[in-house]
Amino acid sequence: MFYISNCVDMNWYRNETSSKIVPPYKKSYTILQNDILNKLVNVDIEILHDSDEAATLLVKNIHCAAKTMSDNLSQAVHASDLILDIVDEALVNTASDIIQQESEIHRTQMSINRVNTGIQDTQLRLHRAEISFREKEHGLDLANEQLKRAQEDVEDARLCRGKRFIGSWWRQNVVQPVEKTVKQVIVKPVCRVVNYHGIESAKDRRSSASDAVNLARQDVSHLKSQLSDLTRNREMYVKELEIENKRSEVLNNTLTEMKERQLLVSSITSQLKAANLYLTNFYGTSTILVDEIKRLVDFERLITPLNAVYNEMLNNHVMSAFAGGQISVETVEHVKTNLDILEVVLPNMPPIDRYTQCY
Repeated sequence: MFYISNCVDMNWYRNETSSKIVPPYKKSYTILQNDILNKLVNVDIEILHDSDEAATLLVKNIHCAAKTMSDNLSQAVHASDLILDIVDEALVNTASDIIQQESEIHRTQMSINRVNTGIQDTQLRLHRAEISFREKEHGLDLANEQLKRAQEDVEDARLCRGKRFIGSWWRQNVVQPVEKTVKQVIVKPVCRVVNYHGIESAKDRRSSASDAVNLARQDVSHLKSQLSDLTRNREMYVKELEIENKRSEVLNNTLTEMKERQLLVSSITSQLKAANLYLTNFYGTSTILVDEIKRLVDFERLITPLNAVYNEMLNNHVMSAFAGGQISVETVEHVKTNLDILEVVLPNMPPIDRYTQCY
């Protein structure tokens, strides 16, 4: 569908119109001017008055010119109808493409909205995870400090007891006599207990704190990776949305251009049909030849539509101007003046017979 819509552009329309509508239209227009109007403008009234054969030949020539003109207009109408059908189909297809494109844009926008929600949620979770990670790190620092203190306490206790063992003689011979003298006043210092269980408990707490830090670090790393993936997805969807919006813009511009072409082709088709219908139905409109010819060259009903087509095709650059291309009101009035004279000269001549053979 998009291929058909994409092909039916202005270049296609101009090529189709210039090759299929313009030739038969131009021939019809030229016949009307040269073989009908000019002959009636330049008719020799005296010869027609004196020669029935000349009058009969004039009538036959007008009849045959009108028939050839009608045949060519029919070709132009047929070609215009075909072009209009293709434009109509392309217009429908383009409108369908726009609806489909709008659905794709909607889906992509919904995906962006979902990703944005995911990003906001992940950012919040990451913020909380980072706070928890810092708290766990602080807990590990405290556990390390507690282990260090426990180790220092054990070491101090071991040193204290070691000193007592080494200095036992000194205490027995020197210190104890003095202690007996002052024991009522001074309290004897006591060494701490060597608490190895405290070190093991501190190590357990540090291990638990370290595990908690590792888990918190993994959680932060996972959330950062998730946030990075969501950000990349959003960038992908945003680029996709830009492409879809541009394509939608192109399709809408194409639809606008096609509607203009549709109006143009419809107008040309309508004018050609009006002129051709009038031309094919003018037979039998009167029992008097001159009255029938007057109806044949009716300016409003035949020439105005053809002039409108001429102007539209010139304005849209599908046809070049040709000599004497537009029939003027003055030309038609001149024809009617001569027809008034012919009405006096040929008052009883029968109307044109639609079945007259043309060779």
